[in-house]
Amino acid sequence: MAEQVESKAQVEMRFEDMLAIMLRWKWVLLFFALTIPIISYIFSLLVTPLYTSKCIVTVGGQTPQSQVMNRGRRSSLQRGYSITEETLFIKSRMVLSEVVRELQLNVSLKKEERWVDKALDLFKGRPSRNKDYRYNVSQLALTGDASRGVILDFITPKTFSVSSMRNGAHLGNGELGKLFQSENASFLVEDIPAKPQDKYFLHQWPVGRIANRLRSGINVDPVGRKSVGRTLSLEIEFSHSDRNIARDVTNEIAVAYLKRNHEESTQEINQVLQFVDQQTEIIAKRVEKSTAEIEDFRKGAGLMFMAQAASTRMKGINSLGATKDNNRVQIKMMENLIAVLEGGVAMRDEDIMMVGNAPNPLVHSLVEGINKLQEDREVLAQKFKPEHPHMIENETRIALLKNRVIDSLKSQVAFLKSEIEMADATISRYTVELETMNEGRRSLGRLQRVGAINQRMLNFLLRHSEETKIAKAGVVPNVQIVDPAQGAKLIKPIRQRYIVSGILAGLLVGLGMVMFLEYLDNTIKTASWVEKDLGLPVFGMIPNFYRSSSVIEKPEGSPNQRDVNLIIQQDPKSQVAEAYRSLRTNIQFANLEDKLSVILITSPGPKEGKSTTIANLAITMAQAGARTLLMDADLRRPAISRDRKSVV
Repeated sequence: MAEQVESKAQVEMRFEDMLAIMLRWKWVLLFFALTIPIISYIFSLLVTPLYTSKCIVTVGGQTPQSQVMNRGRRSSLQRGYSITEETLFIKSRMVLSEVVRELQLNVSLKKEERWVDKALDLFKGRPSRNKDYRYNVSQLALTGDASRGVILDFITPKTFSVSSMRNGAHLGNGELGKLFQSENASFLVEDIPAKPQDKYFLHQWPVGRIANRLRSGINVDPVGRKSVGRTLSLEIEFSHSDRNIARDVTNEIAVAYLKRNHEESTQEINQVLQFVDQQTEIIAKRVEKSTAEIEDFRKGAGLMFMAQAASTRMKGINSLGATKDNNRVQIKMMENLIAVLEGGVAMRDEDIMMVGNAPNPLVHSLVEGINKLQEDREVLAQKFKPEHPHMIENETRIALLKNRVIDSLKSQVAFLKSEIEMADATISRYTVELETMNEGRRSLGRLQRVGAINQRMLNFLLRHSEETKIAKAGVVPNVQIVDPAQGAKLIKPIRQRYIVSGILAGLLVGLGMVMFLEYLDNTIKTASWVEKDLGLPVFGMIPNFYRSSSVIEKPEGSPNQRDVNLIIQQDPKSQVAEAYRSLRTNIQFANLEDKLSVILITSPGPKEGKSTTIANLAITMAQAGARTLLMDADLRRPAISRDRKSVV
């Protein structure tokens, strides 16, 4: 058997043979080709659908700091935007929690589904979808025994009984359109399509848990180039089993992203404004305190009178200082003149001028006398010698006058020095008094300087506060919704794909099963297999044909009715008749050396065409002019002997 299978594997398979095999096993192929597509279609109805929705937003522009600090000028704080950072921000719990709260995704109000309804939906060709009436619920608060949810058992279309899903405890009765309140539950349900004996399940999930579920369905991708002019375009995609939820969540994510981005943009401004307001309040109190301290100091220290006294003292000090300087100059001049006079040196013109500037009248008269005596000496010197009595008398009188001048100058110097000492004492007293006065003035100056500084700081803070408020009002959000989601696209299941895949899979499985059954079938089916397996020549092949109306009818009740179809006589120009004639020719030329005289037609089983083949072959032999004798050797179920009239 193994040799036979190996020899079959070596036979070349033709298209006609493959077609014959598929026709032989057509019911098996048809079974799988129909069953698997039907199963695929039913499976597509049971698969939870998945819809996806997309929207496009752009993020870019100036940062909030640049908008506030530069107010329209080009800012060095402008920056690019990172896809990773913006994706993390979009998928953050802060943004998604706001989406959950806005769309009430943490609330669920669904009707109890019965298996009959599911079966009807499946029979109608659509999956069972239990509508969620969460938008009809408001003021929901479930705690304690009702934290896992409550059951609404409708008594009438408007009234219902409320029980806990945790332990089935009865919580009370409620009515549509009216607020239900109990110890652990509070909610308001608007009008919903309810009938008596209907059950509705009301749940409230944690916002954080729903936000985490939303995060898995969000996908953020850049649109086009990653960064164009510091602006980034992002495509936000969200997938969900509900078409409306997919669309609404996508748009709400974009809105929440814009809102949170704007809040973060103004958050820093608000912090600056809050700090400025706090500092303004503190500095304003300081200004008030400084003003009060200055007024109190002025009233307590009598600074109005102190200012006049200080002015008088300053004028006296300045005047005494000028007098001291003048006296010192005069003392210097007089001391120089005394030195000249005591040295016995003749007085020069400049010395005389110095003495002439002396304030003492006596000194002036003495100097004039000295000048006159010196003029007389010059006249006498022309007449007399120095030893002359007139010359001596003149010198004596000049010496006396000089001594008197020296004494007068010394007494004047002593007087001037005493005046300087008195001026120094007065200046010292005035200085001490001024220091006392200036200490108060310095204290007042310090208070005034602190007040002025606080006032300038207050003015600056007030101006900056107003500028910040104006800048806050002019801050433009960095995010813009370019293309909101208009609908949702079904991405799973694609029933056409399921059906096409089922048809292809059915054909492949059917062909595989047909080939497997054909492999298990060890019968001989083609002429090439006969030649290779049995080593016998094939003289011809007779096509399978159906018995036509030309078959000779047998008498009623006769066995083997319509067993022999003499197609050579009934349709001699047919393809089958030509095949019989080709068989006759091949047999005749099979052995030209030994003339054939006996031809035997046999087969492994009954009703395989032995009688039909030998009868039609005998007729072709006879038509070729050969003497032919047809013998029926089937002794169990003979057919030719009963159809002898048709063969003659």
